[in-house]
Amino acid sequence: MKGNTPLSVGRSPVYYVQNATTRTLILHGEEAIRVPLDQAQEFYDALWKRGVPVERVVYPRAGHFPGEPGQVLDLFNREITWCGRYVW
Repeated sequence: MKGNTPLSVGRSPVYYVQNATTRTLILHGEEAIRVPLDQAQEFYDALWKRGVPVERVVYPRAGHFPGEPGQVLDLFNREITWCGRYVW
């Protein structure tokens, strides 16, 4: 716990967004339970407002990780493209 902040809030990336500068790729399942879609949107919005390069993709019918072959292929291709653009 950080101060009077509940542990779950202190673990949320949006709680630390004021320190963020790293380009971020958010890949999210529309039906994710562990991290609801609105939290991904909140993080995206906060990064965007800070001017941090951010991209967000939502996979319909997907939970925490997409299960449809086309979505999995799309996810891997986006990760490879992202790394090619910003990492390697």
